[in-house]
Amino acid sequence: MSSGIFKEPLNEKIRLLEQRINALKTENQVLYAISTAVHTAIDLDELYDSIHRSLTGILDTTNFFIAIYQPDKDLIRFPYFIDEKDEQCPKIEGVYTSPSLSAEVIRSGKPLMIRKKAILERARQLGREPVGTPSEIWMGVPLQVKEEVIGVMAVQ
Repeated sequence: MSSGIFKEPLNEKIRLLEQRINALKTENQVLYAISTAVHTAIDLDELYDSIHRSLTGILDTTNFFIAIYQPDKDLIRFPYFIDEKDEQCPKIEGVYTSPSLSAEVIRSGKPLMIRKKAILERARQLGREPVGTPSEIWMGVPLQVKEEVIGVMAVQ
């Protein structure tokens, strides 16, 4: 038996393992940068910008927003919004009845990743237009303090 038979798969496994280790290092660097920003930012605008810049190291954040939920008014506002197609994002009222993907993340308290085809199908089923310009992929995560969802962070 030739040792060459096992050499190639082992090299590939080592290469994949090295890639994963490098990805974890990058993710840890991003988490550290965000953690540092939480403690050093002068105001929320600086914190939001720092989070956005940090995530750019691991995601395409060309279209990115941070949305804050105000339960007393049942609305979502967008204090940080960067988008190449939409100039602004108006507040979303009636979160518990809104077809907005951000509202869905707030209601469920769970991350959501959805493709454009599913976004359009969802809007059709609800008999409503999609909120904002539908993106090829929308990915949002809930922002939580303790067990309470206070907002959403999303990339499109």
